[in-house]
Amino acid sequence: MTQKISFWLVLMLCTPVFADVPEYTVYRPVSAIVLDGVLDEPDWAEAKPVGDFMFPWWTDGEKEPTEVKLLWTDTYLYIALTSNDKHIWADHFDTNSWTYIDDALEFSWDPDPEKDDIYYFFEMNCAGNLLCSYDYWGGDFLNNKPMIPRIASNVRGTVNNDADIDSGFTLEVAIRFSDYPELSKRETPLAGDIWRVNFNRCGGKTNYQYSQWSPTQTEKPNFHRPEDFGRLIFSDRLVTEPTAVDENNKAALPGDFKITGNFPNPFNPSTTIEYTLPERGFTELIIYNSASQKVRTLIYGAQSTGVHTVVWDGRDDNGLQVSSGIYICMLKQDAFTTFNSMTLIK
Repeated sequence: MTQKISFWLVLMLCTPVFADVPEYTVYRPVSAIVLDGVLDEPDWAEAKPVGDFMFPWWTDGEKEPTEVKLLWTDTYLYIALTSNDKHIWADHFDTNSWTYIDDALEFSWDPDPEKDDIYYFFEMNCAGNLLCSYDYWGGDFLNNKPMIPRIASNVRGTVNNDADIDSGFTLEVAIRFSDYPELSKRETPLAGDIWRVNFNRCGGKTNYQYSQWSPTQTEKPNFHRPEDFGRLIFSDRLVTEPTAVDENNKAALPGDFKITGNFPNPFNPSTTIEYTLPERGFTELIIYNSASQKVRTLIYGAQSTGVHTVVWDGRDDNGLQVSSGIYICMLKQDAFTTFNSMTLIK
């Protein structure tokens, strides 16, 4: 008995303990994202932030809050950063310069965690300038492959002027999946795929500080520990689709407002969509593809209360047959919206 206890005690002491890491589920936008640094699209308003940033190496000064949201399509991963900062600073405007010394955001991402610790990182300052990123593996730069993200910045204040008080800055970033085939299993993620990612904030010349989404378990500042990265989970749900029903939602969403389903499902070439309305009102029933692009408007006008059916023949608004894939049916009446997933197989 004593030998068994000793064995397990030694095993526990020798086994590394990894802290829990945060998770974020990224959803699809309903409409196109315009990359202008102004987050005025309804989809950004619907997207939830990843969560509060932590300050693992904080010593003094005001902790500047940072908010990050994400969306994705089959082509791009979109990142929206909003940072409150009273003194915005940037000295580096040349590509490959040390942007992390400025007010900046660093995004580290590993789309295939099975490939050891190989990952990419972007270091983008408040002016939208990028530190050239690399393949990174165990602390060694493997190659100087430049990154090609699209970056738009919006500074709310004056850069490099501590005489006034700034509000902060916004970075809006689009990362094209197909630009990095050597890291990914495929050209675009699939629903259910999990990446290891992290977001790090550098505080600039005045009130310089570090903050992170997923804190690095190190005594000194170190952003390059993929074992401490959080998890990014891809979902095919639209960002406007409810993910859970709490008591308030139950009161707001009547039980007789619903899409019963579509029959058959999967289908080819057509399917019948059945839905129920609680009262007469202006009704929309729209089909979206997996890239969150509108494909077909089936209902757009006033409808009466009760059970309704409509047939979708697998064609778009131009009468063209669509390809195989997953399609989202959105039913909307007044303040109520609900969704249903359908699969077309050829």
